[in-house]
Amino acid sequence: MPLLVLDTDFLIKVANDPVSRLDLSQLASEYTVSTLPSVIAELEGLSQHKERKTARRASNALRIVNQKESKIRIEVLDLPRQGREKVDSALIDLAKREDGATIATMDHSLLSRLERMRLPYLTLSDDKPLLKKFPREQRI
Repeated sequence: MPLLVLDTDFLIKVANDPVSRLDLSQLASEYTVSTLPSVIAELEGLSQHKERKTARRASNALRIVNQKESKIRIEVLDLPRQGREKVDSALIDLAKREDGATIATMDHSLLSRLERMRLPYLTLSDDKPLLKKFPREQRI
């Protein structure tokens, strides 16, 4: 099954703001829903943030990742942790390397890079899921 790799901001959004038109259990039937160890590290850092709202939102996202009895299981990929500036590069490398891997993000700079490279992504536009796929031969 192809990978759907969730970025930090996407995890925080879906954990805290119900997105009525996004059915994660449907996605889990089509993809192996996953994330990177670096994303977990970012969430752990944000969960200790001095601003309570930020800490709470990050903690909610961590809770979703750590739930083993949930209807969707988020697999943490066995990759080395990287610094914040390298997480986006790791996501792009993964999308290039793994056939069918799709990156789920709300990060506009990452979305621009994925679009330019014609790599598949999932984002939310007006709280509606937008899944963009490109034929393999069109990728850069």
